[in-house]
Amino acid sequence: MRASCAHWLSRGSAERPTVLVLGSGTWSIKLSNGSSQAVTEYKANVTQLVPSLDRLANTTRILWLLQDPVVPEKLHPARRMITNELIDGYNEAATHALRYSNVELWSSIRLISEGYHNDQEDGLHTGAFAVNYAIQILTNMYCNDHMNYNDGTCCSSSEPVTMLQIITFSAFGVISILALAMIVHRHLQLRRARAFRADDVQCLINGSIKQQKTKDSWYILLTNLSKLGLIMGYFFLCDRTNFFMKENKYYTHLNFFLPVAYVFALGLFFTEETQHTQVLHRDQTNEWKGWMQLIILIYHTTGASQVLPIYMHVRVLVTSYLFLTGYGHFTYFWQNGDFGLYRLWQMLFRMNLLVVVLCLSMNRPYQFYYFVPLVSFWFVVVFVTMTSIPQVVAASAEANPLQYLYIVLKFVGLFSVVTILYMSEVFFEKIFVTRPWKALFVTTDDSIKEWWFRWKIDRYFYTTFALVCRAKPDCNEIHAYVSFVPIISYIILRNISGLLRTRYSTFFAWFGKISLELFIAQYHIWLAADTHGVLVLVPGYPVLNVIVTSFIFVCISHEIHLLTEKLVVFAIPADWRYMVRNLSIFFLILIPIGIHDGMF
Repeated sequence: MRASCAHWLSRGSAERPTVLVLGSGTWSIKLSNGSSQAVTEYKANVTQLVPSLDRLANTTRILWLLQDPVVPEKLHPARRMITNELIDGYNEAATHALRYSNVELWSSIRLISEGYHNDQEDGLHTGAFAVNYAIQILTNMYCNDHMNYNDGTCCSSSEPVTMLQIITFSAFGVISILALAMIVHRHLQLRRARAFRADDVQCLINGSIKQQKTKDSWYILLTNLSKLGLIMGYFFLCDRTNFFMKENKYYTHLNFFLPVAYVFALGLFFTEETQHTQVLHRDQTNEWKGWMQLIILIYHTTGASQVLPIYMHVRVLVTSYLFLTGYGHFTYFWQNGDFGLYRLWQMLFRMNLLVVVLCLSMNRPYQFYYFVPLVSFWFVVVFVTMTSIPQVVAASAEANPLQYLYIVLKFVGLFSVVTILYMSEVFFEKIFVTRPWKALFVTTDDSIKEWWFRWKIDRYFYTTFALVCRAKPDCNEIHAYVSFVPIISYIILRNISGLLRTRYSTFFAWFGKISLELFIAQYHIWLAADTHGVLVLVPGYPVLNVIVTSFIFVCISHEIHLLTEKLVVFAIPADWRYMVRNLSIFFLILIPIGIHDGMF
């Protein structure tokens, strides 16, 4: 073995092997006739070999294979001196000698061999089954990091951490330290305040109320940012490390339809009267978003996308969500006439805070979380359409019915532009791959195909159709033209009766309020491996694992929703001067990131 190492070290690094598997022990036992003294000599020899192995390990990955146990009753009489006790001693000696070296110990094959010991023909050499598994392990170790598996495989190294991720988590770390210091300071202040007399406390309050408000603002800002940092740390731990296990999705009809039935039973159980009577009121739209989001979650975790009818029905749900989002924005502008930039940036912040932080923390492009780019894009489209001259709102249209024609012409123009973009993919690409906004619409491989697919499939907004459709590409092509049928049908059925219109499910409505956070957070803390697998916190107990991961996932999504509501006040203040200041700081931070990613 020493000669082999010297041989490889004498060669150039390009001629050396990429992976080298070494191991010894049984021949030493046989040649020494099972002498216990030979273990000491073996350990000394391996120790002398370590410097050569360390030098070779600079260019070659070296695995030291621990010796497999033997089956004594199958051994040839000439090998009876090889016992499992001696093999354990030799393995322990090798482990001790190599513990500080760059050589990796390969012990898993020993465990596999123990499970397949009956497969050993001569009692000494590893059986065919164990050898086959060893080859698979070796191949996985060497190949998995260089392959793009669309599953939840865990047989690969963690993704390397980028400098941007280090800076992001360092910033969160500093913020968390400051928040902790403020919490301790506030606690000490409260303790000291209890020692003052009532008159002294009143004087202190009257003299520093403005300063206290400023401190409270910083306290709220830093504590909420530190909470967001802790949540991002959990995201990173779940989906950017191998700390938790992942497993692949396995679809069965029972796994999909049973939780769907259970969720709808719960939703129907928790129903209440609503104070609203109009069509598509707030409670009803939240309910609609809620049950759709729960079905989408079940669809993702069970891998139901392989079933075409289910896939197309879920496509209708996603389109319905986009319709509800667009409807909500349109009705707000129509009824309130609030076309200010404050409303624009406030909504964009609410929709994009989680995704932007995830892009920085998880090293993923903006387009990876495709749904938020979609809703953000169409919100901007609705905003531009409604604010374009002439501006038409409900009050002005009632005063001058001719303005209804203006709003119709606006949307006809919008549909015309959308149709032109769809008819010319080249024109579409030229618009969306233009710098500096190119980075918002391309994936990690600099492709705009994903954005083109997501945009065109829901560009206009079929149950029977979904059941007879045979191929995904054909279904996706016609989806944009017919998806309005089930959406309008549901609206009619849901509101045709006054009893149905004035009752709603509080269970679904609660989930509807945090539906956007649920949709995004599932990528990393409910699913895993970028949605290709399922996160495993409780191995061996799938039902319990779903309960635990779902509880944590929903709680975190709800907390992110609350954090967003609190942080939007600081990020987008009502005073336009502070708003411009904050936006300028944000864009200044984005400039170096954009330069690094090739936006400019």
